Amino acid sequence: MISFKHIMCSFERAENKCVYRVALNHLNFQLIVFFIKTNLHFAESSY
Repeated sequence: MISFKHIMCSFERAENKCVYRVALNHLNFQLIVFFIKTNLHFAESSY
């Protein structure tokens, strides 16, 4: 069974690099969601 972490780490040799990359991707995703929500909020309040 191939886990999600194994897929993310398939091209990484160091475990700490993989953990750092996964955390960074998660943080970027959270920021994107935050900006989308704030942009929708400003768009609704501008009308």
